Amino acid sequence: MDADEALARALQAEEHQLAFASRQPAADGHQEFATRLQAAVQTVLQYEDQLLQALALSVVPLEELQREAAEQVKLIEAMGEQPPLAAEDALAQGLLAWFKADFFKWVNNPACQLCGGSNTQGTGVAGPTAEEAAGGAGRTEVYRCVQCGSITRFPRYNDPAKLLETRSGRCGEWANCFTLCCRAVGLDARYVLDWTDHVWTEYYSHALRRWVHLDPCEVAYDKPLLYEVGWGKPLSYVLGFSKDEVVDVTRRYTKQWGQLRLRRTQADEGWLRQYLQQLSGRLQAELPPDLRAVLRERLEREVQQLAQQQAQPVSADEAAMPGRQTGSAAWRAVRGETGTSTGTCAVPALLTGTRFRLAKDDHQNAHEPRAVCGGAVRASGENAPSETAVQAFDGRADTKWLDFGGANGGLTWLEYRLPNMALPAVVDEYALTSANDSPERDPCNWTLEGWADGENWTALDGGRHQMKRQCSR
Repeated sequence: MDADEALARALQAEEHQLAFASRQPAADGHQEFATRLQAAVQTVLQYEDQLLQALALSVVPLEELQREAAEQVKLIEAMGEQPPLAAEDALAQGLLAWFKADFFKWVNNPACQLCGGSNTQGTGVAGPTAEEAAGGAGRTEVYRCVQCGSITRFPRYNDPAKLLETRSGRCGEWANCFTLCCRAVGLDARYVLDWTDHVWTEYYSHALRRWVHLDPCEVAYDKPLLYEVGWGKPLSYVLGFSKDEVVDVTRRYTKQWGQLRLRRTQADEGWLRQYLQQLSGRLQAELPPDLRAVLRERLEREVQQLAQQQAQPVSADEAAMPGRQTGSAAWRAVRGETGTSTGTCAVPALLTGTRFRLAKDDHQNAHEPRAVCGGAVRASGENAPSETAVQAFDGRADTKWLDFGGANGGLTWLEYRLPNMALPAVVDEYALTSANDSPERDPCNWTLEGWADGENWTALDGGRHQMKRQCSR
């Protein structure tokens, strides 16, 4: 076992010891379970502080995100893509991408505070200083710099205001700060707590009339089976907390409810249902009757949706979901979240795919006047925010598009479409360049298709058993 893996195991054991109750009911009934529920309620209520939301809005580029969301809505409409995209949903997607790409930073081990070196090794966990405690830190990880020997402290802050300042952490910090940002921009958001050590966010889509999964760490939008199918997580309890209610949303995140129920040993199911109703009742006590009626109707619909979801098979894009991407390889391996894919996915390639986005490739004309440009792109899947379908058409060899469906042995597709008002384009040359890593994921078989009538695809060219890193046709 190397030093990184030993440290990862030590930190994982420490986190479970401090943050998680025993898997058996507490001797006095359900006190430990109830205490944890109450703490999560307090977490989400602080997001409603107007000063805190104003602080979040001071760092969120809301006007830019709203403008981009409006452009995205118009693009989907122009392309005739169904279903239509609502501005609220486009804003949620844009906020998610911005948070991951431009705002928050993942911390495996902190850089040395003295020399700035990245080679620091964990030496243990300490109690927080008064200053760290003021930022909501309940514990502090301690690291020693291999280069200069100095000590660096990594407080695990829980105060979202402090996180807006540090802009770094692991999944707890990410979900805490991101859920605040969702509330600040006006999304009806939940803080979702997974009893097997992960947290994320949901928001209510008024256009879709349902709650939508958001994971800022993985920049995952509406992929609730990511954890069970992709990561291989043996879930037990998944609860959603908002300013208005506390809901058991476990069924949204599993296709194995019968097996999962056997792992729910911390609380009696009848007690849990009753206690969640009590918590929700307290949160709604001051609300007007008409709003309580709306929440009740929405909850009833959600219960029906979750029940119906169990009868639906795992789709192709769900089956192709990857293991966890954030965190060091050793840390993910210790947690058992590297994925369960065997690379032999045989699911049909009728994938839902991404929505259309502008290719932003007009600059291609500067060095190649014949280049087709000005279109929109979508794909069977992508690894957002930096390895998306758009990157396949930017003309750069140092960026790439990655679809884990194809990487896991399945079929994948990439579509480029010109606006309806554009003249038909004749393609007489194209080039494919494989990425700079993981040669086992390089495309070796492909088919180039085109259409002119908007309905019927015609095969134009293709390649089989191609192993070169670049191919021009």
